[in-house]
Amino acid sequence: MHHADPSVDVTTTIRQHPGEGVIRYVFMAAFAIALGAPPAAFAVYRIWSVLNGLFEHANIRVPRRLDTALALVVTSPNMHKVHHSRVAAETDTNYGNIFSIFDRLFRTFTPTERGERIAYGLEGFDEPLAQTTVGLLASPFRTTPAIVEGATAAR
Repeated sequence: MHHADPSVDVTTTIRQHPGEGVIRYVFMAAFAIALGAPPAAFAVYRIWSVLNGLFEHANIRVPRRLDTALALVVTSPNMHKVHHSRVAAETDTNYGNIFSIFDRLFRTFTPTERGERIAYGLEGFDEPLAQTTVGLLASPFRTTPAIVEGATAAR
């Protein structure tokens, strides 16, 4: 649901399948408990993550120099928007949540300038019915074209 959004903005931040949310939070909580993280620290991380998600998905124009400077440390709007590209090679970059250092360490960083010219969404989700609440909730259960190296191929 999240990556099927044809226009990235703050609403994209909360555009998640409920099943994905349950699975994500179960795993995050399990790891937090296993690592002995205090509940308050987990809450601070989640609040920070949500606020950063709103910022990185915001449909705002950040001056290129500022965006590039921010991307040295945190996930900036243009940096993250590359991750929402229709092109698989770009979608498979800029995974960072809050900090951009991990994308640089694991060589998955794409420069922020690319985020200024992104075509958003996923192949197979362009029809209006696929973008309705029912269509999006049903998306994990339907067959859609696979994206292979920027081209589509039937599954």
